[in-house]
Amino acid sequence: MEIMDFFKKDYKLYTINGKTTDRPVPEQGIRRFFYLLTSHFSKLVTANLLFLLFCLPVVSIPAAIAGMARVTGNLVRDGNTFVWTDFIAEFKQSSVKSMKFGLLWFVPIGLLALAYFKNGGIYFTSYFPFVLLIFGFGLLFILSCYGFYMIAFIDLPLRAIIRNTVVFLFSETKRNTVMFLVSALIFALCLIGFPYSVPFMLLIVFAPLILFISTVVDPAVQKRVIEPFGGRQEI
Repeated sequence: MEIMDFFKKDYKLYTINGKTTDRPVPEQGIRRFFYLLTSHFSKLVTANLLFLLFCLPVVSIPAAIAGMARVTGNLVRDGNTFVWTDFIAEFKQSSVKSMKFGLLWFVPIGLLALAYFKNGGIYFTSYFPFVLLIFGFGLLFILSCYGFYMIAFIDLPLRAIIRNTVVFLFSETKRNTVMFLVSALIFALCLIGFPYSVPFMLLIVFAPLILFISTVVDPAVQKRVIEPFGGRQEI
């Protein structure tokens, strides 16, 4: 009788500190993120090192971000990933599209930063340039979060992906605020702790951060793109 009752439970077994539990696996939200973070920590360390390795030619950073989006997105969607296979396959497959999309992000950020420091940087008498820099970076960062995720998972022309990212920018304000604040806090702590934060950054900053972003972004992409249109159309 107990065996029959066990199989009637709609549970997925997972482990906590090496012990099996019959608690259901979190399906979404912050609990899903921490479950994936603790259950696949070694994979995330590997993905972090692989990401940094493929970022060494600076021009390949957008393709490396797409590869990481594939790895972390697979974790969020399927609960598992093959780090080397998934990362390298996505890096190769979306390299051209992701680099084109990356130019739309890196070039404006570079111009904003150049204009800011050219006008005195942090010693400039007005805070307006600094606020403009942070605001511009925030907008472009949010657009990139959705853009790279869609590049990794949806077969759409770049024009459609850009259009969809703009829609997400205005339709998912709560998600966007959370993504930006958490990311800004992590980067601020890394800057404050520099250079002592370098080993931490090398081992385990980027992969968990992109995992967090994937956890936030995936439900919105599923709801607004994949479910209604099968990933074949714009929003």
